[in-house]
Amino acid sequence: MKKILIGKTTGLKGSVKIQGGKNAVLPILAASILTEEKVKINNCPDIEDVRQTIKLLEMLGCKVFFVNGTIEVYPKDVEDTRISSEYTRNTRSSILFLGAMLGRLGRIVITKPGGCKIGERPYDLHIKGIRGLGVEIFEKYGDIVAYTDELKGGRIHLTFPSVGATENIMLAAVMAKGRTSIYNPAKEPEIVELAGFLNSMGASVKGAGKDIIVIEGTDRLHGAEYTVGGDRIVAATYMAALAVCRGKIKLLGVSPLYMEEVIKTFRNMGISIKLLPGNKGFVCKNKGEIKNISYIETSPYPMLPTDVQPIMAAVMIYGNGVSRVKEKIFENRFAYVEELKKLGADINIKGGDTLVIYGRNKLKGCQLKSMDLRGGAALVVAGLGAEGETVILDNGYIYRGYEDIIRDLKGLGADIREEEISEEEISEDGEKEER
Repeated sequence: MKKILIGKTTGLKGSVKIQGGKNAVLPILAASILTEEKVKINNCPDIEDVRQTIKLLEMLGCKVFFVNGTIEVYPKDVEDTRISSEYTRNTRSSILFLGAMLGRLGRIVITKPGGCKIGERPYDLHIKGIRGLGVEIFEKYGDIVAYTDELKGGRIHLTFPSVGATENIMLAAVMAKGRTSIYNPAKEPEIVELAGFLNSMGASVKGAGKDIIVIEGTDRLHGAEYTVGGDRIVAATYMAALAVCRGKIKLLGVSPLYMEEVIKTFRNMGISIKLLPGNKGFVCKNKGEIKNISYIETSPYPMLPTDVQPIMAAVMIYGNGVSRVKEKIFENRFAYVEELKKLGADINIKGGDTLVIYGRNKLKGCQLKSMDLRGGAALVVAGLGAEGETVILDNGYIYRGYEDIIRDLKGLGADIREEEISEEEISEDGEKEER
């Protein structure tokens, strides 16, 4: 367990290369078992979720090498069809091996995944979609059991554009007999990246990012090499830090095309954003006050992503007006709010799904505790603007999605460092929680 120590920072400057996309590389790693040949994936972030997924691949029989941002997977010997809680309890993306294993071996028993506690994440859409491909699938004692003699293409209608369900259906459908059409699929950039990777392996996936995805199944995929794009949520986090600290920074290696709503929101808050040629990044500048926006809400892509909601709230507590932020994806994504209040933030939850934020210019640092990945990142952003020192106790949440947030922010001039938490501090923290 680590603690992050942050001092008030004024004036960020410099440039940072944004790490590869977490939510893109994880489904691509699952897809790597759909072939028996070598797969090479470039620009992979060295984060905990990736490391956990590599362990899962190795358990299944793959040989995996991860060096300098490149992962090589040799999946020829995949044969195990049971994935236990040891490999699923900390990483929700492990559910993607449901579709991948059905595509590879036609059977899978997987314990329901864990991950951040940000609300119910039912798997009914995954199960319904997979069932539409001729699969027997059911839940039993906390496991999802699925098997088929032959995957068959079908017409699948999603009642909600779930990213995970869309990815699972794609992973199975590329190995199905015949055509599969997915109606109302998720349109996130990560869906487009997965389709690009699958096509590089010889699949036929068309319409990714649009209203209907059409997949022509095949009985064999070959090895491939693919480069993952930059992480749009990490980029949004550093944009938020710039908004709070002011200054001028350059973010490289991430496409503005996939961040239009995020960029629009920051511009409405008074942040100057200039796109770089070739969609290779952008320059952000803030010299004035943060203008709070009266109302924003999260929705499936291309609207404002749920992952940036906590980060936006961390900016708005320093704004000059009143904001309302509605969360429409997850019902328990406000665990960080009580922590922001410890800094002196005037922020409250109304109706269970909406934040009301009254901006203040001066907040005071104190000890905080991260409860999940993006909520933890929001606390880092908030701590950069607080007077005095802010200490964030983090039980690995932030490191699940950020390769080195300390290095990146410090390189931009932030007053931030990390230390290991002593056994005494851990005990004291536990006693405080019990009281």
